[in-house]
Amino acid sequence: MSSKSKHPPKKKSFTRIFNEALAVFLWAWINVTHPAQDVIDAVAAEIRNVAESLSARNLSVDMIIKQLEQEHGIRTDWLRRDRG
Repeated sequence: MSSKSKHPPKKKSFTRIFNEALAVFLWAWINVTHPAQDVIDAVAAEIRNVAESLSARNLSVDMIIKQLEQEHGIRTDWLRRDRG
């Protein structure tokens, strides 16, 4: 038996997960909308600000989802699906 099967997989850090999610979002958004570089930079900065607020517990994902629905009429069940 190989030694590989004896070790559990490494867990990803919050920062790594966040950076991967940011890259996926930015890739999809840029491919669909083709925004100017200053708009891309502003969105990336806002995402970092939101992530910092989430880390500081000044903001929750539930609060974000509520605001998306109230301000923009966007309804999502992403969290429900994530809970399994």
